[in-house]
Amino acid sequence: MNPAARALRLSYQVIKDPWTNLKRKYLPFPELNQSIDINLKHAIMWLHMTHKVTNYRGSAAAFRYSKGWEPAYPETTGYIAKSLFEYSDFSSQKKYFDEAIAMCDWLIEIQKKDGGINEGSIKDRSRKPSVIFNTGMVMLGWIEAYKRTNDMKYMKALTKAGDFLEEIRKDDRLWLKHCYQNILHTYHSRVAWAILELHSLSQKQGYLDTALDIYSWVLSQQKENGYFENCCFEKDYRTCNTHGIAYTLRGLLEGYKILHDNRYLESVIKTSEVLMRKFEIKKFLQTSYNEKWKPIVDTECLTGIAQHSFIWFKIYELTDDIRYLNAGLDATDLLCYLQNINSRSKDIRGAISGSHPIWGIYAPFQYPNWATKFFVDALMLRLKITKDLEERLP
Repeated sequence: MNPAARALRLSYQVIKDPWTNLKRKYLPFPELNQSIDINLKHAIMWLHMTHKVTNYRGSAAAFRYSKGWEPAYPETTGYIAKSLFEYSDFSSQKKYFDEAIAMCDWLIEIQKKDGGINEGSIKDRSRKPSVIFNTGMVMLGWIEAYKRTNDMKYMKALTKAGDFLEEIRKDDRLWLKHCYQNILHTYHSRVAWAILELHSLSQKQGYLDTALDIYSWVLSQQKENGYFENCCFEKDYRTCNTHGIAYTLRGLLEGYKILHDNRYLESVIKTSEVLMRKFEIKKFLQTSYNEKWKPIVDTECLTGIAQHSFIWFKIYELTDDIRYLNAGLDATDLLCYLQNINSRSKDIRGAISGSHPIWGIYAPFQYPNWATKFFVDALMLRLKITKDLEERLP
């Protein structure tokens, strides 16, 4: 069957499935038939598949119904490596540690001369410039590799990347020159997180100054109702996507954990309170919202839901606010139900789709590797929290 026909057939099958109808948001979730551990194992196996299909040269960006497997994507390979290190610790399986190391070593090979990481997939490397966000995300993988091995090759790569980010900041304190689509992004808070981690390892003052400048700007973009200006990916689509919001909040949350600046946590909670309530009322988060928190589209970005469930679990750990625990449990229940673990196709078995329904506006008709990565993060944290709660019981 050709790719176009396969996509059409999938569309027909999804339309026929009553649980993919948008009215699902008003219905209770069905009972899950398997433990969360099984969902996690299937997701990890699929992430391994994204590495295998590139001949172990990075993680494939996505599986698309129309094109098949995409080339390796350096940006997401970096933070997928971080998740694989953590899963190796979680499961006591060294093979995932080895896989994460292989990813980090490949990322050193493709690091650009200026120290940055290129925009887009590996096939675009020679033509695309270094981009701030992609560079920061790869740094997160190298930081984990260095912490676990003390191998100086990772510190060398990190220093080149950190110096690149510090140097370009001298021309523009907000990093406009090497921004994706040449617009400012509040989700650079995740890059500030990576730079803070590097500062903790190197104690170089310039790294700390760079991170603090970015955090200060991000906080200035938040409105009283929790909405962030400049929290978008595209020039022509200037509204908040739940994926971009979660990127922004995670960067601030990690900044709080390192710097203990209460402003960062307060900012995270201000926005999370809005989205947590929206989700708990309808068990549904639309993909994008305007400045008044009115939805722009009526489909879901599953990547964003996975990320927010992780953030809600983290807020629960920090505040003991049970509402955030319940929201995280409900969100991960939803994702486990939507995860395809019974497919006869190994290309999608265990993965999380970009949108629900699959033809939604965010990454339509595909399974991006970052959606499953954030799902893995959320499930590992959920299992840790529930284990801790069980141990407290008499």
